[in-house]
Amino acid sequence: SGPPIGMPHLSFAPRKPVPLGCELKCVADGTSGVMMYLELQEGKTRMMRLRFADEYPATVATTLRMVAAMGLGEKNLPAHDKLRRVVIGDSWFASRATACTLQEKFGVEFTGCVKTAHAGFPIEAMRWVLASLERGQSCVFKLENEDVWAVGWSDVHYKTYITTHGCSSDGEPAKKKRQRLVDGRNYSIDVTRPKVIATYHSHMGWVDRHNRFRQDILGLQNIWKTKRWQTRIQIDLFAMALVDAFLIA
Repeated sequence: SGPPIGMPHLSFAPRKPVPLGCELKCVADGTSGVMMYLELQEGKTRMMRLRFADEYPATVATTLRMVAAMGLGEKNLPAHDKLRRVVIGDSWFASRATACTLQEKFGVEFTGCVKTAHAGFPIEAMRWVLASLERGQSCVFKLENEDVWAVGWSDVHYKTYITTHGCSSDGEPAKKKRQRLVDGRNYSIDVTRPKVIATYHSHMGWVDRHNRFRQDILGLQNIWKTKRWQTRIQIDLFAMALVDAFLIA
């Protein structure tokens, strides 16, 4: 045995509140916000050895592994047992390949926000249409021969989504905070949005909220000091269990 080494899968993500550390891909329950499943990101080489990685891109393979590990597949269930479970994914997971593959392999629905992974997605056509729309208006495109839709929503900046389910009629409006110039008091305005996007917004923040509870409010890593990276990961797992218990209670 050689000398101890540092964390072999340390990553740096400047966009994160705590940018240096071990990256996890997480699944949270869409009702309670409880963290249900975690996948440790161990670097490109190791992750390529995992299930589905030899068939699909990394984002699609990771999504498939999570759905398989959670037992969410409904492909072979009788019709009366199908719940039409929905995976809500942020832009790292969201793509046409993810949406189509989840339907094909597991019979699971998907909704996600498309930003950079727009291969096979009508991003240019949607940009032209959204540029002419007023704030709160939307447009919908359908993928030929497949039950996959692209939904565009005009807000301060336009946003694009891919989905295999949902409804494009008006849903609960988005509340946007504003401040009066006269007295500085806060108020809010309602911005119309499609129901499928309202559903996405109501579920997309569970992982971020869980992280805030664990890292900011609980802050166990700041109290329980250690120089061993293995212990640090164990502390975070323990903190996740504490937050889950709080959310369930």
